[in-house]
Amino acid sequence: MTLRDFRNIILMVLTSVFITVIVPGIFSSIGGTFYSYDIKSKISKSQFDKLTKFDNQIISLDSLIRVVDIRINSLLIDNIHNTGLSLDELLKFKDKLINEKLSMKPPISLIPYYLNPQMLLWLGIYIAFFLLIYMILTEQKIKINFSKKVWWFSFLVYIFYEWPLWLRNFVLTVKGRTVYAYPNYDIDKYSFFCQEFIIYFFCLLATILITVSLQLYNRETNIENEENDTNKFLILSSYYTTAYRNWFIHSTILALGFLSFTGFFWRLVFIYGDQRYIISALNAHVLWALCWVAVSLNLLNYMQQFDKTKREILRSSPDDKTLKIVMEHQPANNLTLIISGIASLVTFLLPLLKTFFQ
Repeated sequence: MTLRDFRNIILMVLTSVFITVIVPGIFSSIGGTFYSYDIKSKISKSQFDKLTKFDNQIISLDSLIRVVDIRINSLLIDNIHNTGLSLDELLKFKDKLINEKLSMKPPISLIPYYLNPQMLLWLGIYIAFFLLIYMILTEQKIKINFSKKVWWFSFLVYIFYEWPLWLRNFVLTVKGRTVYAYPNYDIDKYSFFCQEFIIYFFCLLATILITVSLQLYNRETNIENEENDTNKFLILSSYYTTAYRNWFIHSTILALGFLSFTGFFWRLVFIYGDQRYIISALNAHVLWALCWVAVSLNLLNYMQQFDKTKREILRSSPDDKTLKIVMEHQPANNLTLIISGIASLVTFLLPLLKTFFQ
């Protein structure tokens, strides 16, 4: 890594922090949704009453637990003769109260900007996209082609990703709703439009990643001009090795970016109980899959060329030296590819499995 690369990576990280953390914080502060108590004043009276009732139930349980604690301490320290419940019964009663408190879930969840799971939702995926695009452009000497097709495709990705969010904000605003978050349109319009900008830029980055990956896949090489099959095989072996290494690194970065991103939506479904986020969670996984297929195309291309050239050489009855070269060169054996594929699949499903069994 050169000093220039390091400087560019720092710049990408700072840009991601500014767009996904600082800017939403400013808009949230303007819209009055920075803290949870700010959002309380923006929900309906019926929802406010439900939340107040729940809070009172928690307070009552805490008070009862303290009373039981006092009684337990008096039995342990003062050795007072117990005419009521025994010490063992009091301890069991306390455990029952604690379990009851832990099992209670609020009827609604207020998600402000500050110190909530969504605060850093976009940061990881932004950094991942910036890094992947930068690595492909610099390693493969490719330039981004901002044609009309790129803009149109980014807009289609934006619509595909956003329609469930629009449905939640403008149609399914009451029934089945348990989450009241700061970027919801009826909570904070400023944060809503800020979120729309962040999401469109996210879709644009995904489109650029897919576009440069397709450019790399369709790029012509001089390998076919090589007349000597053995030299062609060795060149392909080198390219295949590089492609496999890059694919592994790119897939890992992509997975790290999407893990917390998709996990956030599944937490809203299973932990917060808001089923309206299921489609958004699935859409995030679809977008992840599209990006992963895109970054895998170059590896698949060289894999096919390598296997084709190897078969052609073996069918031509090569001499012992050529046969030895062909048999010894295997950049990535089938077992390695299968294990890598299974690992990618497990990583892809991990946010859902982790949240479901939590």
